[in-house]
Amino acid sequence: MRDLRIFKRGTSELKRIVLTFDDGPNPYATPEILDILRRENCKAAFFLIGDRAESYPEIVKRIVDEGHTIGGHTQKHGGSDGKEPYHEFLLGNRSIEKISRKPVHYIRVPQLMYNAVDNGIPRVKELYEQPLREKNLRNEIIVADCSIITHDWFIRIPIWLMLLKVKIQLHNGAIINMHDGSENTSELKTRAVRTVRMLPTLIQQIRARGFEIVDISELEPVFIVKEIRTL
Repeated sequence: MRDLRIFKRGTSELKRIVLTFDDGPNPYATPEILDILRRENCKAAFFLIGDRAESYPEIVKRIVDEGHTIGGHTQKHGGSDGKEPYHEFLLGNRSIEKISRKPVHYIRVPQLMYNAVDNGIPRVKELYEQPLREKNLRNEIIVADCSIITHDWFIRIPIWLMLLKVKIQLHNGAIINMHDGSENTSELKTRAVRTVRMLPTLIQQIRARGFEIVDISELEPVFIVKEIRTL
């Protein structure tokens, strides 16, 4: 079996959307994002890097205590070479579960790259090994993708343009991708500054159009099947 079932979006029958944040926890941004979410009374999903979770366990505990969902984003993010085999997810999930004392049911692939050859770039052989695919089929592990990417990591895109992008693309069952951290420690202070600034307006914009912001577990999944190509 060479396929993965990917949770791409929710059903189009309900005006519900999910906010997600990758690459945390980040001591410079995640607490501010949690403050905003608490003030606005909405939930989100945080896809955490295992190494980063071990460095900032108190933030992981706060995410859980405030009712948000935590997901795995591998132990070390994998960098630009795309090396995210099953054991990297396993290590990352174990790190997060040890701190949170909660099982990790959701994972997100770093850079959303699924294949040994993706966009013409060679990837590692057996990027997703059989145990992950089997757990995925049994819904023990849900691979969560997204349907709207804010590109909040790209410094050249201004906040107003990110907000416009979401406004144009917003749809029932949307899963919105943002970042509260970075795989590079040197970027932690700067990477998510614009995300923090954008978030209150984004939430207001979404609600003004009649959408409900819900936890990812409250979204009825629409799966796509992704064929995994190996070298």
